[in-house]
Amino acid sequence: MTRILLKLFTVRPQPTQMTFFAYTILDSLLAGPSSLNMFGSGGISNRTSRLYKALVENEIVAGVFAGINATIDPGSYSFTLICRPDRASEDVLKRFDEQIEDIRNGNIQKKRSWNAR
Repeated sequence: MTRILLKLFTVRPQPTQMTFFAYTILDSLLAGPSSLNMFGSGGISNRTSRLYKALVENEIVAGVFAGINATIDPGSYSFTLICRPDRASEDVLKRFDEQIEDIRNGNIQKKRSWNAR
């Protein structure tokens, strides 16, 4: 069985910039808590994250992961979406974009953003 793996990237700021910390909070909200350690983390579950609940629990994708690391150089913030065989990649991207737009439009619970810090 062939699986489509969607890999999405965006540029992230350097850790020395204040906006970097906004990215770490965004990462926690979207993909779940993680370590900034570039050598791996302790295997924290992402089942409470926004993308997991919207995409995995609703059977849009089989798995969703994100990553940002704290290297001194500018880098990327990446998302990995493992598509289900019964879903078109266009539908997966549309559902992903809806979650991003929701946050951009301020549709987030204050309690969730506090917990992400």
